[in-house]
Formats: sequence, structure tokens, C-alpha cells
Amino acid sequence: RSIAYGTAEILRDYGFLESFPQSWHYQFDVMQFELDITEDGGFSLAWINDIYPKNVEYQDDRLCAVVWLRRQIRRLQQIRNVDYKDGNPGMPEREWDMAWAFQKANIQAMTVAASTLVAMENGVTDETEMRKLQSTITLEQFERNYAHYDTLEWEVDDVEYS
Repeated sequence: RSIAYGTAEILRDYGFLESFPQSWHYQFDVMQFELDITEDGGFSLAWINDIYPKNVEYQDDRLCAVVWLRRQIRRLQQIRNVDYKDGNPGMPEREWDMAWAFQKANIQAMTVAASTLVAMENGVTDETEMRKLQSTITLEQFERNYAHYDTLEWEVDDVEYS
């Protein structure tokens, strides 16, 4: 169960959100990591089994993964801001709260992963420097930032044109 089994599967199989450290995997076997909270309230990310986009098959693998993660973050934020802006449509309160806790955990994991991949793409290889960058992302940022709008910054085009 070490490959492609993590926080989402624990919620599915046992009905609770895994506490930290949490294991996440996205895009089948493209990236898998463990996310933990540091003593100062930031995050640390460690790739599991060295599974992350490496720019080997395609030059922009890593940047395409960042684009995918950012799109998923915006999609999840839009669900809360638009689709459920009026609140609970009648679900049991425990299930409603668990769904939003899982959504928030997903956003946290994807945000730290995207930031880590961007740092790797920009040449950060020193583990201490990487941990410092990861720990600048804190839990408080996720409490107040639920904007689902695109920042309109440049992103690599992940569509393959013929």
C-alpha cells in the first residue's frame, strides 16, 4: 500500500481525514509525496520513492504538473465559492464538515507540491533551502485565501498541438 495509497484512500476506506504527516498522490504515478507540518507551523514535503515530474520524457513535464495542480486548486476553490455559496444543501453536518476538511487538505497539499516543483524548476536543489521555501507556506494562508480566480500569469501550454 505504499504506492498510490494515501490520505484520500484512508478517508474512503475508514471515514476519517488522516492527521499529519499525510500521503498524497496525483496524476496516477506522476507524483507522490508526504506532507507534514513543521514546528513553526509551515509545511514540509518529501517525495515518496522519488516519484515526481522530472522533465525526462518531455522538457516541460514539471511545469505541466504545476499547471495541472494550479487548475485543480482553482477548481476546488470554485466549488466552494460558486457551487455551494449558499452553504449545506442538506447533507448530514458531519459529512459536510468532512468534505470541506478534505477539500482544504487537498488544496494545501497541491499548493505545497506546486511551490516545490516551481522551486525545483528554478534550480533550487539544496534541501535546506527547499525546506525553508516550503515552510513559508502556512496554515493561516489557507484559512483566508479561497479565491478561485486565475492570476492571469504566464503558464506553460500543456496542450499538444498537431
